[in-house]
Amino acid sequence: AIGGQGVALMSRQLIEDELREGRLMQPFGPVMEGKPFYLVYPEGRRDDPTIKAVRDWVVGVPGGLCEVTG
Repeated sequence: AIGGQGVALMSRQLIEDELREGRLMQPFGPVMEGKPFYLVYPEGRRDDPTIKAVRDWVVGVPGGLCEVTG
């Protein structure tokens, strides 16, 4: 969408910078309130580098994309 090749359905939390800087625009509503989501993986793979990278990214998204439990 940023390259002018289409549209995207995105979480506002993930694209706030792009909207503010004009790289993306919101042509219409509605804006839907986000709901929590779950990152689920086998307990035995908790320390897998790929899973850890995804988990760290999700937890680090500005605006609190999710909360950590367990």
